[in-house]
Amino acid sequence: NTSSSSSPSKAMMPHPHLDYNDPSDSATESAVPADFEPPRSSSIEETRDQRSASRCVAVREVEFVDNVTDVDVLCGRGAPFTYHPGNKFFRATVRQVKQQYLFGKRHDKIQVVEHILNVIKSRGGRFLKQTTSGDWTVVSETVAYEKTCQALREGRSKLKASKRESRQSEDKGR
Repeated sequence: NTSSSSSPSKAMMPHPHLDYNDPSDSATESAVPADFEPPRSSSIEETRDQRSASRCVAVREVEFVDNVTDVDVLCGRGAPFTYHPGNKFFRATVRQVKQQYLFGKRHDKIQVVEHILNVIKSRGGRFLKQTTSGDWTVVSETVAYEKTCQALREGRSKLKASKRESRQSEDKGR
């Protein structure tokens, strides 16, 4: 190995949880000085840490909800979520602006999503998720945003195909 790195390889690094000053092991005592501190990390690990730090999301306090209202949007699957009044309103709002989202530019899409989120909030609605213990919590802004984007993308291939077909039939009529 002709590495020009000045840091020791991982195989040579001592384990941080072992006692290297055990008097019963004279070989270890002579090989490792009492004031030895292992290197903090290699340059590869530092780079990895720096990359992951840019993807870290700030930890936020979880807000539990005592009562779920008809204007709340519930995150989940199945009939209770499908037929909840807040989810019905959410889906109706999504249907009203779906074409603007699907055929708009990126900036337009962001505005459409923010519009839907503002409509839900202006009614006093929240995006809620049920925990494994059955409690309801308010999801983060990011989760609400992603849920809205996903709802807007659902059925996009059918909608774009029908728009393409209608354009083709108009072209044939000319």
